[in-house]
Amino acid sequence: MNDLLAALGNFDTQLYLAIAAQRNLVTSIIAVALTYLNWDGFFWWILAFLLLRSRGLNRRGIAATGTVVLAMLTSWWFTEITKLVVQRPRPFEALANAPGPLPAPETVIAHPSSYSFPSGDASLAMGAAVAFAYVSPRYRVPLLLLGISCALARVVVGVHYPFDVLGGIAVGTVFGLLAPRAVALVRRRLRWRAFVIPHTHWDREWYERFEGYRARLIPMVSRLLDVLERDPDFRSFTFDGQTIAIQDYLEKRPDDRRRVEALVRSDRLLIGPWHVLADLLLVGGPAERRRAGPGCAHRVRRRPVRPPGAASADPPLIRLRHVRLRTRHGRRGRIRWQRVLVGGAVG
Repeated sequence: MNDLLAALGNFDTQLYLAIAAQRNLVTSIIAVALTYLNWDGFFWWILAFLLLRSRGLNRRGIAATGTVVLAMLTSWWFTEITKLVVQRPRPFEALANAPGPLPAPETVIAHPSSYSFPSGDASLAMGAAVAFAYVSPRYRVPLLLLGISCALARVVVGVHYPFDVLGGIAVGTVFGLLAPRAVALVRRRLRWRAFVIPHTHWDREWYERFEGYRARLIPMVSRLLDVLERDPDFRSFTFDGQTIAIQDYLEKRPDDRRRVEALVRSDRLLIGPWHVLADLLLVGGPAERRRAGPGCAHRVRRRPVRPPGAASADPPLIRLRHVRLRTRHGRRGRIRWQRVLVGGAVG
């Protein structure tokens, strides 16, 4: 066993010397840049902040960011504890004190004071990269390549043996895979709050004709008005972000107009801001702007509303001061953002 460990140590040393011998100005600059980007996880902390900013300060964002942070911290702590147990000297110390003609290559950064195996910076980089790859699979390949590059840079700058870095990579990979499972376990044990929003997605005409749908619409709205008026605990109902369905109802039940207006004014019946919902690839930005006006004219709510099923060719970010709307309008799937300015200019 001792002979095997001695052979592995000798191979590790020879590999370290071979890498140091191939070092040049370009590789040194790249290795130093990666080393300082990865210093105490500097670059990964920035990415974690950006992840939290993009996902939002909610359960989803906190869980994703917490996964990365947990992987970084646990990887780092485990390697620091392991170093105290193994107590392997750094290569620049071991080679300088070793008997024989073995040269001790110069390092290109300041000498760390901790032990060598396993590499804490390599474990931190790989833990963060693997966790990021889990929560952001779209960027999996560049993140993993960045983590591996930061780990290998520790050999190039001369402060770690190759086996130190491989050990750090293994530790970081393990904790990067365990972190999502630990966060998921915690999330399952936390109490959740569920929000039920009474609403309807109403197609005016689809696989049935208009009159066929209106035959269903009239008894539904009639019953809805009764429930809203009789039950104060039934606080509100959202009518799909459009007003045309209410108009279709009032054409058949004009006597209910005052009931509808009263519920809209009291924020019990939430309609608009659109006159009618757009369908996929059929309308563009200017049409969206024009049909927002009639919807707002019907005394609609002016808070941002995203129609549940609306999807237009150019879903805009509308800033229409004359209808007092400042809202983001998106659709399911990929979103293209656009500004529709007052006056009809599309940019």
